[in-house]
Order: sequence, then C-alpha cells, then structure tokens
Amino acid sequence: MKDRSDAHPGQPHKWARKQQRSGEPVTEDQQPVVGVAWYRKDQWDQLLSLSEDRASLEDTFGEWLIDARLTMLRLRREGLDVRQVDVDVNDLANWCKEQGVHVTASTRAGYVAEKLRKESAPGTQ
Repeated sequence: MKDRSDAHPGQPHKWARKQQRSGEPVTEDQQPVVGVAWYRKDQWDQLLSLSEDRASLEDTFGEWLIDARLTMLRLRREGLDVRQVDVDVNDLANWCKEQGVHVTASTRAGYVAEKLRKESAPGTQ
C-alpha cells in the first residue's frame, strides 16, 4: 500500500490530537471529519502527469481505488467520520496554480481539506 497522504490516513490523527491538546475537548458531535480524495477514472492519467510525486501514486486507477477503499474502511473502524471528496483534476490544477504550488500529496490533501470545509460549512447543504 502506497503512502496515502492525500487521503489523510495519518493526518486526521494528528489533527484530532492537536485539537484535543488545544484545550478544546472533542465531543461526539464534534467528531473530526476526514476527507478522502476521490479521483475520477477518466482523469487518472492526467493526475499522474500533473503530480510531482507521481512515484508515490498507484500506477493504475484500479490499484488506487482498492487502496482508497481500504483506507476509508480502516479509518471508519478507528471511529472517524470519513467522507469521499470528489476531485476534478482540472479544478485541483487550477487551485494549485492559484496557490502558487505544485501538485503533490500535501497540496492534494490541502485541496481536499479546503473543499471539505466549504462543503461542510453551515448553509451549504
């Protein structure tokens, strides 16, 4: 299984611990939401060509899909609220350009986190 930094397998735990250390207790209704980047099969090759860390990504969409599903299952078993976040690679590329950053695991994760925040904001559902 490849590093799934853009799917937040390691990051949610750090985020949750940081929130707990900040003195703000995490209650059940404040369960951290973990976003998993959900790529489109027809854009997989485009994602690979845009990503500077291409070697850290699975070679095929099918391999990625298996890994993403296993990651989601593992995170849910750990009690996290896991959400698929649709990623249009063109939107991701534009977002990275606006931010002045390259497409990497870290920036893919940042894009997913921002998109999840916007989708979860009050009044957007």
